[in-house]
Order: sequence, then C-alpha cells, then structure tokens
Amino acid sequence: VAGLSQGTPFSLQRFAIPEITHRRGRAIYVDSDMQVFRDIRELWAWPMKGGSAAAVEGTPGHGRVPQLSVLLIDCERAGWELERIAARLRDEPAWYPSLMAGEGLEPGIERTVPYIWNSLELFDPDRTALLHYTDMRVQPWLSSDNPLARIWCEELLHAVDAGAIDRALVADHVARGWVRPSLLEQIDRRLAAVA
Repeated sequence: VAGLSQGTPFSLQRFAIPEITHRRGRAIYVDSDMQVFRDIRELWAWPMKGGSAAAVEGTPGHGRVPQLSVLLIDCERAGWELERIAARLRDEPAWYPSLMAGEGLEPGIERTVPYIWNSLELFDPDRTALLHYTDMRVQPWLSSDNPLARIWCEELLHAVDAGAIDRALVADHVARGWVRPSLLEQIDRRLAAVA
C-alpha cells in the first residue's frame, strides 16, 4: 500500500485482516482513537446476515457519512485482498471515500450495528458503548480543549494507578511529541481535567 494517498497511515489495514487470519473466524477492527465502555463480547456476538462485515449505522443527527472505523468481520466471507484494493486505488484514487464508506466490497458490508458502538464525539453514560474521538486537532491526548477530555483522562489515571501505564512511558511520549505535556501534570496532581 506504499505510495497510496490515505486518510490515515493505517486506513487500509482493516482490509488485510481476513488474509492475516487465513480467512478463518471473526475479527473485530476498531480505530486507535477510541474508548470502549461496554463488554466487547457484545459486538463479537452481533448477528450477521451474510455480508462480509457488520459496520455501525450512522450517528443520528450527526450529518456525517457512516464510517468503517468499527467492523465485525466474517473473515471467511470477506474476499478482500489488500493488493487488489490497493491496485484499484492506484488506478482510481477517487474511489477512496467510497471504499471507506464500505462501497465496492463483495459481499457487501451490513450497516446493522447500533451507533452506540461508534459514537462520534458523543457520550451518553447510559448508552455509549464506544466513544470515537474523531476531531484530530483536539483529541484528549493532544489537547485539553476536547469537551470529553475528562472521560479519557479519568481512564488514563485509572490505568496509571493499576500499573497498566507507567508515568515514564507518558513522559517518553511527551518528549517525542506524541502527547501533550500537560498530561504529566494531570498524572502528578491526579487531575482528570485541567483548568
């Protein structure tokens, strides 16, 4: 997939999953800028009706094209071949938005998973199963200006407390410019939000 223009460096990786699994079983694909609040086994058990994958329906009132950022893939049915997809994109770069909307893949992708499994910048504590931080300028690890940053930062503090994430790792990522420096202050002062 080298040399292809993609929305992100990992955009096409989801289409390699059936090949990686030797076309066996199911797989779940989720983008890396998400936070899961419910048992992912609910998604794993989602019924499929014959499509290559089940994707999330559109978020009501959001006005955005539904995405393939959360997929339950039937690896046996999905005849996706990354090299063939890449070749088509080289010949037809304008196909990229349609591909990322799930068009042109056989068998088709079902849009049957409830939007709560890909809530785009929308959080309802009683309903949201997966929160997707889509505005890259203000993702909580990059900016404290995200209105939902407190939710992500609370989980960061829990992960540090549990020993799952070490402060030194966060410091290293700050030094590399991958996350915002104020995260260290939040860890040290036990702050879920900064003023």
